[in-house]
Order: sequence, then C-alpha cells, then structure tokens
Amino acid sequence: MRVILGVDGSEPSLVAQRLLVGAAWPRPLEVTLVSAYERPMDWSGTVALAFLPSDEVALRAEITGILDELAEPLRRAGCAIDVVVRAGRAATVLADVAREQRADLLVVGNRGRGPTRAALLGSVSAALVDHAPCPVLVARRSGVRRILFAVDGSETSDHAADILVRWRVFADAHVDVLHVSTDAGTDRVAARMATRLALAGWATQPMVRTGDAAREITATAAELDEDLIVTGSRGLGDLQRMVSGSVAHDVLLHTGASVLVMRGQVHAAARERERATSTAAFAY
Repeated sequence: MRVILGVDGSEPSLVAQRLLVGAAWPRPLEVTLVSAYERPMDWSGTVALAFLPSDEVALRAEITGILDELAEPLRRAGCAIDVVVRAGRAATVLADVAREQRADLLVVGNRGRGPTRAALLGSVSAALVDHAPCPVLVARRSGVRRILFAVDGSETSDHAADILVRWRVFADAHVDVLHVSTDAGTDRVAARMATRLALAGWATQPMVRTGDAAREITATAAELDEDLIVTGSRGLGDLQRMVSGSVAHDVLLHTGASVLVMRGQVHAAARERERATSTAAFAY
C-alpha cells in the first residue's frame, strides 16, 4: 500500500503521522512524506528578488531535515520511507505526487502552519476531497475506536465499502452505518451495509436519520463521539448528492472527527494482481 502523508510540522500534521503509525494498514506499507512551500511574491505577482536560489536550497534542506526526523517513527514501524519537498500550492503538490506515485491513500492534518512554512489549511483538505486521485484521510484524532460510515445506497457507497473491507484497517473499531433518508420507516440501505460489514468481521449498528445530509452526519458523529467518518465522495441516493461538493465541505468544517473520503482509485489491488501474475508465470 502506498500512502502520501502531507506534513507541515504543525500539530495537526503530527496527528496524521500518529494515526498512520498506530493503525494496522495493509503491508508492505510505503509512505512518502510530502511538504510544499511557496516562493515569496512581490506585489506584481513575480518572485521576489530577495529570495535567492541559495535561500531556496537552504529552505529545502531545512524542510527535508524536518521530514526525515518526522519519518523516524514510521521507519521503526517497518514502513518504507520517501521524502518529497516541492515548490507550489500544498493541495496541488499533494495531488500531483499522489498521482505520480499511484498512491492508494492521501493523509493530511486538518489545518495549521508549522516550521516548514507549508500551508495544509482547511481549504487544502477540502480541495483534496474534491480533486485528489485517491482516497483522502483528514486526520483530527490519532486513534479510531468508533467509525460512522455514511452511505446512500449508490455504487459509490459500495465502492467505499469494498476499499474498507480490502484494507481491513481499524478492524477492531465499532462501525455505525448511517443512511440519511427521506423515509426512515421503509429504509433498508443502512441495514444491508451493516450486514455486509458484519459478515466481514466488524461490529456494526445500522441507523437512519432524516434531514440535511451534512447536518445529520456531523450531529450523529458528535452524539456518538465517533473518531472517524467514512464516506464515498459522491453518489445518487434519496438526497441525490449525499456527500459531495458543499456537503463534504460542511462535514469537514463542522465535525471534530477524522474524515475518510473514498474517492478516486486504489492501486494496491492492481499491484497485487500484477505480482500474482508474475509469480505464476515464473513458477510455470
């Protein structure tokens, strides 16, 4: 499994690091620590003359040293480590590196500037939820005991469940399966998904709420003290766009839980099939 970890040296990015270290992600686990920096600009929009090439070299060396130090707990946990430092806007850099490395997951903290002067702010996590080429985990808590899985009966929800089952991460957590519906009395979407996850080994509980999707998701997560909200990126259901666009942004803005948005591609399964094919061919 390949993971991109956005790091800016702030406490939120350290929470993301601790969540990666503490969870049982699929192995082998390859983690690329990525930090972005922006060159200072003058009022005309051009690079400030005071920012010399030697300054940029020194800045990159400083950031690389910080990332290398932050990578040590991941190395001790048996992860293969790479470090990328690149000029540009944080959301763009992270998405580009994830695409280049065919990452399976992109992990960022929620907000904050740190000593590397990168900008992993709330707007960055929101942009990644919309444009990242793979699932995005916005970490607010360093552990996961309870999960709220928001479903809408669409193929997107099924895809999210496929990834969760394949990864088997947070397998010891309790999963509350939530469907925000227009007709709670006849709803079976949450029950079907809860049964599916229960058969895969999770302790689950289905539930149905009615109303605004983002409001009900965040309210339920707060009420049950969920550590992680898992959603698909978009899909058609009773509310047509249950978790997409402004709804996903509202969830990110108002919840105190970590948020995992299952979007884009997960390449680990394809790599596993390639390895299996190569092994079979060699044996033959």
